[in-house]
Amino acid sequence: RAMYPNIPRLWNACKQMLYTMLHANQHTPRYGPLEIVHTAIKLPNGMFLKYPHLTFVSGEFLYQSSTNKGPIRTHGPRLCENIIQALARIVITNQMLIIKKELPTFSIVLTVHDEIICSGPQEDAEVNLSQIMSIMKDPPEWCKTLPLDAEGNYSEVYDK
Repeated sequence: RAMYPNIPRLWNACKQMLYTMLHANQHTPRYGPLEIVHTAIKLPNGMFLKYPHLTFVSGEFLYQSSTNKGPIRTHGPRLCENIIQALARIVITNQMLIIKKELPTFSIVLTVHDEIICSGPQEDAEVNLSQIMSIMKDPPEWCKTLPLDAEGNYSEVYDK
């Protein structure tokens, strides 16, 4: 924490988002591309991270599980993780849609975390790989300063 003080600051900002979710009835505050609404965060693609029946009890944030297994505890670092994973999913999903549109002869056959595995014709493999890398390095409209990088390879079999 002392070596990387911005990380606890981010966790505290996420804790503040939890407090804001409890009281966000009249207005929707923004944190970058995120909108805070009552018991949820609206993501840049219009989907929501929902925390149903969010409460603050005895120093803890609790929300109701969708499976009715009782309340779930959350806190700033966990919310931070949820937000990062949701935004990363939006980025890679949009990249997959662009790849499918711009390279219609390719099929996306698998994703592994931040990896997209495609199957396609061997002709112009280097050119097609370059186009896919360009797509994956292009930040989304909602965060043009997002530093994205990518590396890739082509092969007749899946390998690392």
